[in-house]
Amino acid sequence: MKTVLYSAAFFALLATACRHTPKADEATTTAPQNVEAAATAGTQYSVDVQKSTVKWIGAKPTGTHPGEFKIKEGTLAVAGNAVQGGRFVIDLQSLQAYDEDGKANAKLTGHLKNEDFFDVARYGTATFDITNVQEGTADNKVKMEGATHMVTGNLKIKNITKGITFPARINTTGDAVIADAEFNMNRTNWGITYGNDKSLGDKFIRPDVNVKIHLEANK
Repeated sequence: MKTVLYSAAFFALLATACRHTPKADEATTTAPQNVEAAATAGTQYSVDVQKSTVKWIGAKPTGTHPGEFKIKEGTLAVAGNAVQGGRFVIDLQSLQAYDEDGKANAKLTGHLKNEDFFDVARYGTATFDITNVQEGTADNKVKMEGATHMVTGNLKIKNITKGITFPARINTTGDAVIADAEFNMNRTNWGITYGNDKSLGDKFIRPDVNVKIHLEANK
Protein backbone atom coordinates (compact mmCIF):
# COMPACT_ATOMS: atom_id res chain seq x y z
CA MET A 1 0.00 0.00 0.00
CA LYS A 2 2.83 2.36 0.90
CA THR A 3 4.50 1.63 -2.44
CA VAL A 4 1.31 2.60 -4.29
CA LEU A 5 1.01 5.82 -2.29
CA TYR A 6 4.65 6.75 -2.88
CA SER A 7 4.29 6.07 -6.60
CA ALA A 8 1.14 8.19 -6.78
CA ALA A 9 2.85 11.01 -4.92
CA PHE A 10 5.87 10.84 -7.25
CA PHE A 11 3.80 11.07 -10.42
CA ALA A 12 1.68 13.87 -8.93
CA LEU A 13 4.86 15.81 -8.14
CA LEU A 14 6.22 15.17 -11.64
CA ALA A 15 2.99 16.39 -13.24
CA THR A 16 3.02 19.55 -11.12
CA ALA A 17 6.65 20.25 -11.99
CA CYS A 18 5.82 20.16 -15.70
CA ARG A 19 3.25 22.90 -15.28
CA HIS A 20 5.64 25.74 -14.59
CA THR A 21 8.12 27.78 -16.59
CA PRO A 22 11.73 26.73 -15.78
CA LYS A 23 13.24 28.56 -12.83
CA ALA A 24 15.32 31.54 -13.93
CA ASP A 25 15.86 35.21 -13.15
CA GLU A 26 12.79 37.36 -13.72
CA ALA A 27 13.51 40.09 -16.27
CA THR A 28 12.70 43.58 -15.04
CA THR A 29 10.39 45.51 -17.39
CA THR A 30 10.36 49.31 -17.56
CA ALA A 31 9.60 52.15 -19.96
CA PRO A 32 11.82 52.30 -23.09
CA GLN A 33 15.32 53.77 -22.64
CA ASN A 34 17.48 56.05 -24.80
CA VAL A 35 19.54 53.92 -27.22
CA GLU A 36 21.54 56.43 -29.30
CA ALA A 37 24.73 56.60 -27.21
CA ALA A 38 24.97 52.83 -26.67
CA ALA A 39 24.34 52.04 -30.33
CA THR A 40 27.24 54.14 -31.66
CA ALA A 41 29.90 53.57 -28.97
CA GLY A 42 32.95 51.52 -29.90
CA THR A 43 33.82 49.12 -32.73
CA GLN A 44 30.98 47.31 -34.47
CA TYR A 45 31.06 43.51 -34.30
CA SER A 46 28.76 41.55 -36.62
CA VAL A 47 26.52 38.89 -35.09
CA ASP A 48 27.03 35.44 -36.65
CA VAL A 49 23.43 34.49 -37.42
CA GLN A 50 24.37 30.88 -38.14
CA LYS A 51 25.67 30.37 -34.60
CA SER A 52 23.30 32.66 -32.68
CA THR A 53 19.83 31.68 -31.46
CA VAL A 54 16.88 32.68 -29.30
CA LYS A 55 15.27 29.67 -27.61
CA TRP A 56 12.11 29.69 -25.51
CA ILE A 57 10.02 27.46 -23.28
CA GLY A 58 6.35 28.14 -22.64
CA ALA A 59 4.23 26.33 -20.05
CA LYS A 60 0.62 25.32 -19.44
CA PRO A 61 -1.06 23.09 -16.82
CA THR A 62 -0.42 19.93 -18.84
CA GLY A 63 3.25 20.52 -19.65
CA THR A 64 5.82 22.70 -21.40
CA HIS A 65 6.53 23.62 -25.03
CA PRO A 66 10.07 24.44 -26.25
CA GLY A 67 10.92 26.30 -29.43
CA GLU A 68 13.30 28.62 -31.21
CA PHE A 69 13.64 31.80 -33.28
CA LYS A 70 16.43 32.57 -35.74
CA ILE A 71 18.33 35.84 -35.56
CA LYS A 72 18.10 37.77 -38.82
CA GLU A 73 20.94 40.26 -38.29
CA GLY A 74 22.74 42.14 -35.55
CA THR A 75 25.75 44.07 -34.29
CA LEU A 76 27.48 44.58 -30.95
CA ALA A 77 29.36 47.78 -30.10
CA VAL A 78 32.63 46.99 -28.29
CA ALA A 79 35.00 49.52 -26.66
CA GLY A 80 37.93 48.77 -24.38
CA ASN A 81 37.27 45.01 -24.65
CA ALA A 82 33.76 45.48 -23.26
CA VAL A 83 30.33 45.43 -24.90
CA GLN A 84 28.80 48.91 -24.76
CA GLY A 85 25.70 48.49 -26.88
CA GLY A 86 24.29 46.83 -29.93
CA ARG A 87 21.19 45.70 -31.76
CA PHE A 88 19.84 42.46 -33.14
CA VAL A 89 16.76 41.55 -35.13
CA ILE A 90 14.77 38.38 -34.40
CA ASP A 91 13.02 36.71 -37.34
CA LEU A 92 9.58 35.92 -35.90
CA GLN A 93 8.59 34.12 -39.09
CA SER A 94 11.30 31.56 -38.34
CA LEU A 95 9.42 30.46 -35.19
CA GLN A 96 9.65 26.71 -34.71
CA ALA A 97 8.12 24.65 -31.90
CA TYR A 98 9.84 21.45 -30.80
CA ASP A 99 7.17 19.22 -29.32
CA GLU A 100 7.02 15.46 -29.14
CA ASP A 101 6.17 14.76 -32.79
CA GLY A 102 6.06 16.42 -36.18
CA LYS A 103 2.29 16.82 -36.24
CA ALA A 104 2.21 18.52 -32.84
CA ASN A 105 5.13 20.74 -33.86
CA ALA A 106 3.38 21.92 -37.01
CA LYS A 107 0.09 22.57 -35.21
CA LEU A 108 1.66 24.57 -32.37
CA THR A 109 4.01 26.45 -34.71
CA GLY A 110 1.08 27.57 -36.86
CA HIS A 111 -0.94 28.54 -33.81
CA LEU A 112 1.87 30.68 -32.38
CA LYS A 113 2.48 32.35 -35.73
CA ASN A 114 -1.12 33.42 -36.30
CA GLU A 115 -2.98 36.41 -34.83
CA ASP A 116 -3.67 34.55 -31.58
CA PHE A 117 -0.04 35.12 -30.55
CA PHE A 118 2.75 36.70 -32.64
CA ASP A 119 0.77 37.54 -35.78
CA VAL A 120 3.89 37.17 -37.93
CA ALA A 121 2.02 38.17 -41.10
CA ARG A 122 1.81 41.71 -39.67
CA TYR A 123 4.86 41.72 -37.41
CA GLY A 124 7.59 39.70 -39.09
CA THR A 125 10.46 40.75 -36.81
CA ALA A 126 11.23 41.75 -33.24
CA THR A 127 14.20 43.91 -32.22
CA PHE A 128 16.39 44.29 -29.16
CA ASP A 129 18.45 47.48 -28.74
CA ILE A 130 21.03 47.40 -25.95
CA THR A 131 21.00 50.60 -23.89
CA ASN A 132 23.33 49.66 -21.03
CA VAL A 133 25.73 46.87 -20.07
CA GLN A 134 26.78 46.88 -16.44
CA GLU A 135 29.61 44.69 -15.16
CA GLY A 136 28.71 42.67 -12.06
CA THR A 137 25.42 41.11 -11.04
CA ALA A 138 25.02 41.19 -7.24
CA ASP A 139 25.63 37.43 -7.31
CA ASN A 140 23.54 36.66 -4.24
CA LYS A 141 20.43 37.70 -6.17
CA VAL A 142 21.13 36.18 -9.59
CA LYS A 143 20.24 32.58 -10.44
CA MET A 144 22.07 32.35 -13.78
CA GLU A 145 25.27 30.38 -13.36
CA GLY A 146 28.40 32.28 -14.33
CA ALA A 147 26.59 35.56 -15.05
CA THR A 148 29.03 38.45 -15.41
CA HIS A 149 26.89 41.43 -16.43
CA MET A 150 23.43 42.98 -16.27
CA VAL A 151 22.09 43.94 -19.69
CA THR A 152 19.38 46.55 -20.27
CA GLY A 153 17.72 47.24 -23.60
CA ASN A 154 14.54 47.97 -25.51
CA LEU A 155 12.64 44.91 -26.69
CA LYS A 156 10.10 45.58 -29.45
CA ILE A 157 7.51 42.91 -30.27
CA LYS A 158 4.26 43.51 -32.19
CA ASN A 159 5.06 47.22 -32.33
CA ILE A 160 5.18 47.42 -28.50
CA THR A 161 8.49 48.56 -26.99
CA LYS A 162 9.46 47.96 -23.36
CA GLY A 163 12.72 48.34 -21.49
CA ILE A 164 13.99 45.05 -20.09
CA THR A 165 16.92 44.09 -17.81
CA PHE A 166 18.39 40.62 -17.32
CA PRO A 167 21.69 38.90 -16.35
CA ALA A 168 24.12 37.63 -18.97
CA ARG A 169 27.47 35.90 -19.32
CA ILE A 170 29.66 37.91 -21.71
CA ASN A 171 33.14 36.91 -22.86
CA THR A 172 35.14 39.22 -25.11
CA THR A 173 38.42 37.85 -26.47
CA GLY A 174 40.36 39.53 -29.27
CA ASP A 175 38.08 39.84 -32.27
CA ALA A 176 35.14 37.82 -30.91
CA VAL A 177 32.31 38.15 -28.41
CA ILE A 178 30.28 35.26 -27.01
CA ALA A 179 27.26 36.15 -24.89
CA ASP A 180 24.59 34.04 -23.22
CA ALA A 181 21.53 35.04 -21.23
CA GLU A 182 18.64 33.22 -19.59
CA PHE A 183 15.60 34.80 -17.98
CA ASN A 184 11.84 34.61 -17.65
CA MET A 185 9.69 37.39 -19.15
CA ASN A 186 5.98 38.15 -19.02
CA ARG A 187 4.77 37.86 -22.62
CA THR A 188 1.55 39.79 -21.91
CA ASN A 189 3.60 43.00 -21.56
CA TRP A 190 4.06 42.82 -25.35
CA GLY A 191 0.47 41.94 -26.22
CA ILE A 192 1.21 38.24 -26.74
CA THR A 193 -2.08 36.87 -25.45
CA TYR A 194 -4.59 34.25 -26.47
CA GLY A 195 -8.35 34.11 -26.08
CA ASN A 196 -10.91 36.75 -25.22
CA ASP A 197 -12.48 34.38 -22.71
CA LYS A 198 -9.80 34.26 -20.02
CA SER A 199 -11.32 31.21 -18.37
CA LEU A 200 -10.59 29.26 -21.54
CA GLY A 201 -7.64 31.16 -22.95
CA ASP A 202 -4.75 32.64 -21.00
CA LYS A 203 -5.46 30.78 -17.77
CA PHE A 204 -4.27 27.64 -19.52
CA ILE A 205 -1.04 29.29 -20.72
CA ARG A 206 1.48 30.66 -18.25
CA PRO A 207 2.27 34.35 -18.80
CA ASP A 208 5.97 33.82 -18.07
CA VAL A 209 8.15 32.46 -20.89
CA ASN A 210 11.68 31.19 -20.38
CA VAL A 211 14.12 32.76 -22.87
CA LYS A 212 17.68 31.69 -23.66
CA ILE A 213 19.80 33.89 -25.92
CA HIS A 214 23.11 32.84 -27.44
CA LEU A 215 25.07 35.39 -29.44
CA GLU A 216 28.39 35.08 -31.24
CA ALA A 217 29.83 38.18 -32.90
CA ASN A 218 33.05 38.95 -34.73
CA LYS A 219 34.95 42.10 -35.66
